[in-house]
Amino acid sequence: MDIKRFVFLMIGVLFSVTSALAGNENNLEDHPATDKNAEMFSVSPPLTLPGETSASITACIEDSSYSITKVVAIISPPENPQRPFKLSTNDLPIIELINTSESAYYSNIYNNFSTLGTYLITIKAWDIMGNESQLLTTTATQTLGPDVFENDDTQGNARVIIINAEDPQTHSFHDSGDADWIKFYGIWGNKYTINLLCHNDLAKPVISFYGPEFNQYLPKNVELYENGCKTLTISNEGIFYIEIKNENSEIFGENSEYTISLVQSNLDMPSKLFGRITDIDNKPIKNVRIKVKDDNSPTDNPSINSTLSFEDGAYLISVFKSQCTLTIYNPCYIPQTFTIRGDQLSSYQKDIQLNHTVISILQIISGFKQSIDFSTIEDIGDDQKIGIEESLYMFEYCRENSDLH
Repeated sequence: MDIKRFVFLMIGVLFSVTSALAGNENNLEDHPATDKNAEMFSVSPPLTLPGETSASITACIEDSSYSITKVVAIISPPENPQRPFKLSTNDLPIIELINTSESAYYSNIYNNFSTLGTYLITIKAWDIMGNESQLLTTTATQTLGPDVFENDDTQGNARVIIINAEDPQTHSFHDSGDADWIKFYGIWGNKYTINLLCHNDLAKPVISFYGPEFNQYLPKNVELYENGCKTLTISNEGIFYIEIKNENSEIFGENSEYTISLVQSNLDMPSKLFGRITDIDNKPIKNVRIKVKDDNSPTDNPSINSTLSFEDGAYLISVFKSQCTLTIYNPCYIPQTFTIRGDQLSSYQKDIQLNHTVISILQIISGFKQSIDFSTIEDIGDDQKIGIEESLYMFEYCRENSDLH
């Protein structure tokens, strides 16, 4: 006989700090299952948390045919919508709801609703026969707090923004003097339009441009936005930065959100290429310069799209319909190039592994490797050879610029 159960999920806000939960682990036990599925929940309406970070999650299970052995809540926090990879279930916070009496209520407290945005809460239960319920969900929305891009208050912590992304980034000014920094890989001659939309009068961003790379400021003025756009023509290739501050640094908090996107117009790029970039030890490489060139475009005015890899090595880039050349480059690694066709893929994953320049040079010197692409390595000895001088120079460069690479 199937389990008959009625479950009502109640989420109540706690206005005080609560202790950490026991049993908050990312490991769902295996249960010996029968051929019957458990019947399942109705859930409460979505919850709004205006700054409170703790909430009680309670499931009420009535008229169960078998003893309930486990009830869990899986918490999916807000994420950057431009990232190609979302958190897996094993990476999500999971709390077990505890039956503290002989009543039908199972409850526990989750106390990390701290990030601005909407949390998806998924409830699941098992009985002693191994039957498991279907999944039902509710939400908790935090309206006051740091956004998913924090801590992005400095140029060194600037977050990647994807050119021509399907979804804009949503930021907020969450405390006094808060600044948001974003970065992108710009290509010489390309025009990029920054679109900015304020949600209300509290957010009046002032934006400043820097680049390429660090410490060069352009243009020599600061633009005040309420709602609008700014087109920037790139006169050099490299990493460019945008700093966003509120006009009045003492106005912050709830209702200070704004959205920002970066658009390179007049490009026919229907396909997406994504993946992860790592070194030979499978460690992620951030700030990898990635560009894709339409091989059918004019030589004197090529169509090129570009992006940077995220902190975890993930990347996402739009691809032209025709044959393209994909270039992967980071100053501390040997570059790679690939030929791809956008009309033969709609969404394609390509993971890439790069060899460190210093290691490759030493392998050449030791005779373990025949040749590498030397085009990005400076000839320190001015002898048209790659040797110890170049390896020492690259080692020091990469050490001093570890935050960049």
